[in-house]
Parts: sequence; structure tokens; C-alpha cells
Amino acid sequence: MAEHHERSYTAITEMPGSLVTEEQRARLRHRYALARSHAAGRRVLEVACGAGLGLAAVRETAAWLVGGDYTTDALDAAQAHYRGAVPLVRLDAQRLPFADGSFDLVLCFEAIYYFPRPIEFLAECHRVLAADGLLLIGSENKAWPHFVPGPLSVAYYATAELAALLAQAGFVAVEALGAFPVEHLSPRQRARAWLRRGVMATGLFRRWPWARERLKPLVYRDLQPLSYDLAQQPWGPLPVHPLDPQADNREFKVIYALARRGPRC
Repeated sequence: MAEHHERSYTAITEMPGSLVTEEQRARLRHRYALARSHAAGRRVLEVACGAGLGLAAVRETAAWLVGGDYTTDALDAAQAHYRGAVPLVRLDAQRLPFADGSFDLVLCFEAIYYFPRPIEFLAECHRVLAADGLLLIGSENKAWPHFVPGPLSVAYYATAELAALLAQAGFVAVEALGAFPVEHLSPRQRARAWLRRGVMATGLFRRWPWARERLKPLVYRDLQPLSYDLAQQPWGPLPVHPLDPQADNREFKVIYALARRGPRC
């Protein structure tokens, strides 16, 4: 992400010790449960792995695993935790430093909306995947009613938009999945949603991303710190819902796209 050299993404990255809600923790476990189910026996690359909170979970099933991220502080935390057990690389998601056909599965969770040129990222994924390799992307669904864009984001995508980008990059057999159904909000929850949208509209977090963590306790209750214990907990059934990849939906907060690499041009 050459245009963003001056930016630090540490303030918006899920780091060890970050205070999160129970739903944020559940989303983190959900995405890596899905990743584990597709990683079995495969050579796996996670782009935008951050501090590597999910790498240990994926490593349990993958044949080989590499993590990569743009943010040095996040990679330093991952290096300190894994101590060489997982190869970690600082990279630009739009110029992946790997040979053609190096991986069988590429993962990218909650990051594509930070990329200035997402089609270049997808084209790079297509290049580094082996024949019939898979790409799994997870993202906030911009179509759900109480969606609030995050600081430093460039563009979010609804289901059909994401499917169209994947097809443009040469991917085929695109599947869409929904997770975390939109629930009926209580008056207090609606007030919090209104407060989040109002704060985001001020541009405060774009100017000072670190302020998000400072103000989070004012908006949410029962925050708990993240840790690397993700892989040490039992993995239960995975609630995912097949969606029409050509139609946007408002029923789920999180959308996944799973696509197979098509023929090289």
C-alpha cells in the first residue's frame, strides 16, 4: 500500500491486550474456524495477519503457513510470540513477494477495505495461488442497517460488489456466506449505534486512530483484553449461511467470499 507509507495501522489492528467486546472475540474465532476448515493439508498464506492472533489455529491443520502484514509493530508482536515457528513477512498486499503458484489457500480477513487498489491485491492472489487454489475473504457487510465504516478504510463492499471484483481478477466458482445475523436492537443498543455513527461522521478517528481505543469504553460495556489463547479453546460448529453472491443482503453483519482460481490469462 505505497500511498499509505506514512500511516500506522497499529491503532486499528486487533493486538494482544486490545479491549474487545464479546462479539468481536466471537468474530475472530469464527473467521479462523472457517479458515481451519479449508486449510487442511494446504499451503496457506494469510495476508494482513496482524499480530498473528489466528495463526496458531490455522497452523494446526495447514501443511505450511506464512503470515504477512504491512504494519511493523503488529509483525513484531507476532514474531515475539511465535519465535520463528511461523514464517512472517512484511509485505504490500498489492505486490505479494512470492512466486507464482506458491500457495493453495490465501486468507484475508477484515482488511480488503484498507487497500487503495483491491483489484491489484486480488490479481496478486490469483498469481500466487496454485491451480484450483482458493481465496477466502472476510469483511464487514456494508449493507447491514447499522454499518459504520472504520477509520483509515478506503472502501467497503457488499456481497455483489465483492463477487464482481473477484470475477474481474479471474476467480471462478464464487461462493458467498453470511455470519452474525442482524439482531433486533434495544433502545440502548440503537443509541450506541447512533453514537458510533455520529463520532465516525466527525472524522475524529481518521485524524487520530488511537482515539478509538480511548473512547471505546464509553460506547461498549464488558470489554475484555485479547490474547493468543484462540487456538487453545475447543472449536465448535461453524454457523454460516449460504448467500446469493449476485445479490446484496442486509441480514448479516459479516460476509465471506470463497473463490477458486480460474485459468491464467
